[in-house]
Amino acid sequence: MIKDWSSERILPPDEGPEYFFHLAPFAVYDGSTDRSGYYDPRGLQHFGGGAPFIHTTPNLHQIEFELPYFQQLEAGDFWMLTIFRERLDGIKITVFEENDLIYHHLWGGLVRETYRLDRAWKCDNNMLHVGG
Repeated sequence: MIKDWSSERILPPDEGPEYFFHLAPFAVYDGSTDRSGYYDPRGLQHFGGGAPFIHTTPNLHQIEFELPYFQQLEAGDFWMLTIFRERLDGIKITVFEENDLIYHHLWGGLVRETYRLDRAWKCDNNMLHVGG
C-alpha cells in the first residue's frame, strides 16, 4: 500500500467514469453507516488497511477478476455500492494506477443519496454476483 497519497492525480470533473464501485462486507457496511445512511469506512485497519479514503474501481470486472483483495475474500455476502459521480459534491477524487489497473479514491464519506446499495455475493468459484 502506498504511504505518500499526495502522489495521486486529482481527477478533473470532465474525466473518468460515471459510476464507481465499492464492495463491502455486511459487517463493515453496518459498522460504518449511521441511521441516515452516511457511509464512511475510512481509517479502518481491518478493511482498507487504515487508508484515509474509500477505495473504488471503475467497473465490476476489475473487482471480480483483477483486484487481489477480492481473491482473498471468503465466499459469502457483501454489499455492492454503486456510487454516482455526479452526486459527489465536495468530495476530492484521486486516481491511482498500478499494474495496468485504475483505482479511484474518494476522500470523504458518502451520504445515502450518492450511492445505490445492492446485495452481492462471492461464490466458491470466485464469481461475483450482484443484485436479485
